[in-house]
Amino acid sequence: MNNKSFVSIIIPTIDRNKKLSRLLKSVYDSTFKDFEVIVVNNSAKKIIQNKKYNNFQVLENGSNLGSAYARTVGAKLAKGQYVLFIDDDNVIEKAMIEKMSRTLDENNNIIAVGPLTFYFSNKNRFWFLGGKINLLTSKATFYKKITENKLFKTNLFVTEVLHNAFMVRKKLGDEVSWFDEEIFMTGAEYDLFMKIKKNYPNNFMVTNLEAIDYHDVPNSSALKNLKFKSELRIYYFARNRGLLIGRYGTLIDRISVSFVFYPLLTLFYLSVFIIEKKWSFIVPHLRGTIIGYLYILKGQ
Repeated sequence: MNNKSFVSIIIPTIDRNKKLSRLLKSVYDSTFKDFEVIVVNNSAKKIIQNKKYNNFQVLENGSNLGSAYARTVGAKLAKGQYVLFIDDDNVIEKAMIEKMSRTLDENNNIIAVGPLTFYFSNKNRFWFLGGKINLLTSKATFYKKITENKLFKTNLFVTEVLHNAFMVRKKLGDEVSWFDEEIFMTGAEYDLFMKIKKNYPNNFMVTNLEAIDYHDVPNSSALKNLKFKSELRIYYFARNRGLLIGRYGTLIDRISVSFVFYPLLTLFYLSVFIIEKKWSFIVPHLRGTIIGYLYILKGQ
């Protein structure tokens, strides 16, 4: 386990045993073998340990304590030099872990690396290449195409944001105590990378275009994907927009979001909920927005 490329794989999960089993099979079929797997279960229903897997353990949280907490608990127990976080609704190609770990082995100035992620239902259409958050508007944007100006090397695409599946140097995560449990979900990855970049301003994140992952999410338009599944996610989606602007935005960013983009986005999402007759989503969204405003006023 002293091998530089030993990887700890952290998988948060909640009541999706079939998807979890599918992901685990793809992980253990990998060409890369120097790893451990830590599944962090955010459900009251316990997971039966699968004894056929080596270097495998399950941490039982007993309830949904958030993806940020689950990832942090797993990362603090990790023995690897690199930590791969991956959600349970993914399936990886055999060489993905090997190519991502090699990226960190060969480039000391890279904080974290993610795979090129395609839709599981449409393996010719990529779901995530990379992205950024515009602090002036609070809007997160996914990159739609590979451009030359964003390439660090022919197979490495520079990005400001990684999520869903990404590998981080454990040393850097330990230095900033990993994910902020207060964020709970939605935005915790961005917060982690911003904390690390504060210590290493010349380092950056990349997507390895040769490391391939498939994400089992609906292959549909952005508008259709606004059909959130839970009131909890609605609340944190609205609240954490303000939390991140309060922490990392300038005074101009905070004014812009407070007086223009927060009101506009709130009206937009409320309109979607009304059209879709998702009445139970209205209160948590408004509550999240109000608390988000408090974070903006509070600042860093």
